[in-house]
Amino acid sequence: MASRNKLLCWLVLAALLPFLTGATMVIRGPRMGAAGPTYLINQNFEGTGYDNGETWTEAGTVNEDYTTTVLKGAQSLFMATADTNSSSYSSFTGQSTVYAHCRLEVTNSQGWTRRCFTIADSAGNALAGVIFDNPSAGANDVKIWANAATTTSATRLAYSTVYYVWLAFVSSGTCELAISASSTKPSSDSGGNVYVTRTGAAGTAARIYVENAQNDSVIFDNVLVSTSVIGDNPNP
Repeated sequence: MASRNKLLCWLVLAALLPFLTGATMVIRGPRMGAAGPTYLINQNFEGTGYDNGETWTEAGTVNEDYTTTVLKGAQSLFMATADTNSSSYSSFTGQSTVYAHCRLEVTNSQGWTRRCFTIADSAGNALAGVIFDNPSAGANDVKIWANAATTTSATRLAYSTVYYVWLAFVSSGTCELAISASSTKPSSDSGGNVYVTRTGAAGTAARIYVENAQNDSVIFDNVLVSTSVIGDNPNP
């Protein structure tokens, strides 16, 4: 009993020692990292249909439970060559500036003549988008569409390769397209990466579209929309 009382005394003394000597006791909590973006759209096509309680509107034939070639997680969205001009879109609260992201793989192309990943207004009018065009030798020209015209990247992208795509719309400002085979967002149009900009027209972004066109086969995943810049390795 005496030994136990002696131990308790030592424990009490150890707890009081900082206060008795005037030392400062510092209590450290867990380190908090920088906050990531808050997503207006966060779609990974997991489970049956669309996940995270989002409503998407389809046209044509869209397989949002695709498991043959998956870009992230257990499922992706697929639009086949036979399902020409298929699309799916989701709406969000109107914004003058939005940042979007997706993972994308073109497995076959006969020549894309319209946008495949598009930021649009509430009526579906395109504000900024990505175009793959002029296929030859297993590669495509890549363009940013904004203000009713396009700017073409010097880099051509290959079929059957998973790409990370970053697209930004700024009303009456600089719209931006960046594409890489890695999860690091590029800032130059070189080294196999795409980086192009174009001045956008005035408008309010309120929809995000994934589409195929002109007998193209394409897989989509990890579709994100935010009012904050989306950086490297988004939503891994």
